Amino acid sequence: MAETTGEDAKTLHRLLQITKINETKYINEETNIEPIDADIIIVDETSMIDLALMRYLLMGVYEGTKLVLVRRCRPASISWTTEVY
Repeated sequence: MAETTGEDAKTLHRLLQITKINETKYINEETNIEPIDADIIIVDETSMIDLALMRYLLMGVYEGTKLVLVRRCRPASISWTTEVY
């Protein structure tokens, strides 16, 4: 990622500065999600994101920021096809 964009890739937890405390709840050290300073955010493996984490991600997206969500259509052992939303 860094070679192409000049930015390091991050996990959503690291990007949002949150920690999972149980199956449906996350904690942010500062209790507020800071807006993500980016023109475009590309999220891969979105099939692995639960609703609580997606909520935090959307809370951090500035109005006007492009959000690209990518997921596998089938397990990797069957096909490498991906979908972009």
